[in-house]
Amino acid sequence: MDEIATCVMCGKQIAMSELLDPNVLSDWRIIHWGGETVYVCSDEFPPDDAGQDAFRDAYVAVLQKMVDVSGKQPEIDEQGIL
Repeated sequence: MDEIATCVMCGKQIAMSELLDPNVLSDWRIIHWGGETVYVCSDEFPPDDAGQDAFRDAYVAVLQKMVDVSGKQPEIDEQGIL
């Protein structure tokens, strides 16, 4: 049985075999944070040609959701990088 990836934002699901298949176009994001792997579907992220503001807003929303779900604050280094 194939593992299922679930979008942390909306709950949409995709088979891991499809998500990781290089022959299948997938705009899902895979984020590694605090020892966890989080999946975000293409409905929650702008297309690759979107502007910087759209990506910033999407990442802020995802990070806030991850904090809300996990109850943990991200660890930010002295350069402001997660």
